[in-house]
Amino acid sequence: MMFAGCFLLASYGYSDTFKTNTASAQPIGNRPALDKLISTATATSGLTLGVDILDYGIGTNTTELPIGLIFKAPANTQSAFYLPQEEYLARLELYDSNNHAVTKTKLGAQYGQLFDELYWDIGKFATPHNGGHPKMITVRDEWDSRSWGCNLQKVSDLFTITEPGQYRLKVEVQIMLLYLNTKEKQVRQISRFPPIEIMVTCPKATKIKK
Repeated sequence: MMFAGCFLLASYGYSDTFKTNTASAQPIGNRPALDKLISTATATSGLTLGVDILDYGIGTNTTELPIGLIFKAPANTQSAFYLPQEEYLARLELYDSNNHAVTKTKLGAQYGQLFDELYWDIGKFATPHNGGHPKMITVRDEWDSRSWGCNLQKVSDLFTITEPGQYRLKVEVQIMLLYLNTKEKQVRQISRFPPIEIMVTCPKATKIKK
């Protein structure tokens, strides 16, 4: 039930309400502030999610890199949270240039199949590869090396893409927020981010999966 590069845990059924999707591009670390750098969404709590699948070599989002989930705390705070297991963590959809939904692979179908059933149960959260208690992720109020939450698999591993070209990826993520500000009391709240939509390219050089 674990997926590549993730750590995890959860809380009882409080749901963070959404702001209108505030997708925007912001620089990470010393990378250039490209318009396509990342797409972001901010929950009403102020915690921000970023999705990074940019191929910096060609300057476009690609189906052939892992889907990176990164996080930023509200201004002047440090936040802490757990990531759910893949079936609770993210709902993913992919649409072709005609706005037709692309069929998910067996792996892709595992993501988000229990998205609406997340609550405070330690078994619903990802743990380190050696098992034990889920790892608490702590992020600051800026994009840096500590912002990284986890990598999901490549888009091309999650969907049956039969043609190269442009696709629209929709990503909806939820976490278990433990501390919006680590200097204040624990909130233990499920926090959902507004859906993020990203244009991705399946390159001609890619071996298309049937």
